[in-house]
Amino acid sequence: MKASLLNVRQGLPSCITSLVVILLTWGSPHAHVERAMPDSVAEMEYRMALEFSPEDNTTRSLLGKALLRQKKLAEAEKEFRLILQNEPKNFDALDTLGLVLYKQKRYSEALQHLQAAAKIRPDDVMVHFHMGTTLSKHGRTDEARESLVRGLNLLNKLPPSATKNHQLSEYKTALAALPNKAGTTPSR
Repeated sequence: MKASLLNVRQGLPSCITSLVVILLTWGSPHAHVERAMPDSVAEMEYRMALEFSPEDNTTRSLLGKALLRQKKLAEAEKEFRLILQNEPKNFDALDTLGLVLYKQKRYSEALQHLQAAAKIRPDDVMVHFHMGTTLSKHGRTDEARESLVRGLNLLNKLPPSATKNHQLSEYKTALAALPNKAGTTPSR
């Protein structure tokens, strides 16, 4: 696919190539998500757009997230690392790479990226959730609880919404799964 797209692009007059780029990038780059397009289709769409604009980190991030949702973790990791080469302090790339590494059970690496993200946006609700669950897997229960409580406090300050309700549930589940001071997990 890549080779054929490059051949087509090279064989087109520049005005047509420009038109194709405009059509691929026109409007919201994540509009398909709102239309519930399958991630496999979104992946193809983002890859095509990146052929014409490889430096577009917004599209690269959307591709990485589509790959993550499809459990293509190595490919997602590659996309977020490319973003971080160009923008080392990109919050979204740091946080999502941390999540990718967590899913690969590479907890120490995940924690490094999540802590860097938290330094950039200390008031982000989900980075504290990601750090808390990663710290828990890393065996650092007290720090995990502290991170989860910090995130939960931030979340409680937000206005009511369906997203907030879902996040509250995730936080409560993660906190309930932590061992108590005696080393046992509370009963549910």
